[in-house]
Amino acid sequence: MKFHRNKPTIAFYYLLFLLWMALFINATEDKSTQQKLQQAMETTNELQKQLVEENEQLREKVTALEKKQVHESQEQLVEENERLREKVTQLEKKQELNEKLIEQTTLECKDRKLELERVDLAWKRAELTQFIMKANDNKYPGLHRALSDQHEDIAKLLLETFDEKEKQKLIAYVMKKNDKENTTRNGNTALTAASYRGYEGIVKLLLDTFNEDQKDQLMEYVMKENKHKQTALHHASEQGHEGIVKLLLDPFNEDKKDQLREYVMKEDEHKQTALHLAAVLGHEKIVKLLLNTYNEDKKDLEDVVKQNEQKVIALRLASNTGREGIVKLLLDSNKQQKDQLMEYVMKENDHNKDTALITASVQGNEGIVKLLLNAFNEEGKDKLMEYVMKENEYKETALFTASFKGHEGIVKLLLETFNQEKKDQLMEYVMKENEYKITALHIASEKGHEGIVKLLLNTFNEEQKDQLMEYVMTGDYFKNTSLHQATRAGHEEIVKLLLNVFNEDKKDQLIEYVTKENNQGETAFTLTEDRGHEKIVKLLENYIQ
Repeated sequence: MKFHRNKPTIAFYYLLFLLWMALFINATEDKSTQQKLQQAMETTNELQKQLVEENEQLREKVTALEKKQVHESQEQLVEENERLREKVTQLEKKQELNEKLIEQTTLECKDRKLELERVDLAWKRAELTQFIMKANDNKYPGLHRALSDQHEDIAKLLLETFDEKEKQKLIAYVMKKNDKENTTRNGNTALTAASYRGYEGIVKLLLDTFNEDQKDQLMEYVMKENKHKQTALHHASEQGHEGIVKLLLDPFNEDKKDQLREYVMKEDEHKQTALHLAAVLGHEKIVKLLLNTYNEDKKDLEDVVKQNEQKVIALRLASNTGREGIVKLLLDSNKQQKDQLMEYVMKENDHNKDTALITASVQGNEGIVKLLLNAFNEEGKDKLMEYVMKENEYKETALFTASFKGHEGIVKLLLETFNQEKKDQLMEYVMKENEYKITALHIASEKGHEGIVKLLLNTFNEEQKDQLMEYVMTGDYFKNTSLHQATRAGHEEIVKLLLNVFNEDKKDQLIEYVTKENNQGETAFTLTEDRGHEKIVKLLENYIQ
């Protein structure tokens, strides 16, 4: 509120002025009038003084009133500010409450939305799993198709579609088969298909489908065979997938040893076990894993000596393909049972009666030959002689096959098997003939294996000179001697070795040897001349002069 001071008005001054003028006009008239005028002026002055005083008083009052008003206004402002501050605080609290309420409402909405999404996802998942579990018109499940087409990532996605609540569905899915046999086209389950392809991660996912309470189902699943009677272990062992073999063997704990042995011994349609396949293809670590599944106190080699359809054992398969490390593993698998070990080593295949020694000798695997010969201890020396002298269905010994192929080191190992006490057996061994009456000397002379010819001739000492000449002069089925074979092929040095068997006092026998005819009427001379081996012709002439 604003206050104004009372100021003299114009009318007021105008009246004073008129009064003064009247007095002034009448001043001349009389003195009294002047006196009155003077009094009037004095009165006016007094009035002015009073007016000034009143104005001062009024000004003081106004100032005091203004001060009071300002003070009251300040107090009111402070009070108003306090009220406003309290109101702002209340509004802030209310806004905070509102924000919390909005946040809570938002969270509830999100939770609700998530719940709806989960319900929707569960519904879609249920529909998806039903869709995934369906096979196509050819009864071919999607998982099998993915594995068959080598799409490991797709197979993994299909398996991960099932959550924990759908465990039974997942088990049914992984065990799902196509057509009448509930398997894929060639009869593989998802496990056997993944094992063949080497998809270790998929194999682990498939096996992890089963929990501890479903151990029996897991055993059944792992041991399933395809249309060719092959298990996942067959496939993994054949393809060399060591990690998968470990995964397949791991489910069999201590109380499942019998099932484990049954699993490892399972034969496919060709009677091949996983051990056969791993041995022939040289998967040494897998062979070791398979052999380690046998109990340590196992007293027989039934698993190891199993024959396939061709009646071949794993040892011969490994020998045939030069898998020295695997041969060692197979021999070490039961080295404590020496009798059984020797029996195992001596085992022939029923197909052509080849032993592992004959096979290794053909292939020239000297290290394997050593391992096989060292399987016999001193007490088994007679067994060793019997083993070395074994013949296949063509009556060929390991010595014959090694001589044929020119494996001089193996020939030497075989001959060294016979000590001085077994000299007679050594002579018998060296002079053995195959079904066409061909000896090791015949075949070595024909093939030009000079070193082997020397070894064979040197097995006879001076006391056995007659036996040596008989050996050299022996004819095969076609009456060809070693000299016939050497001269026909033009092996001059071998011809010299054969002729040097006859001393000066055996001249007649030497001439008989050189002029001996085969069933075609051919002598060493005629064969040499016909083939133009002039040096050998001269050599023969010099020896018989």
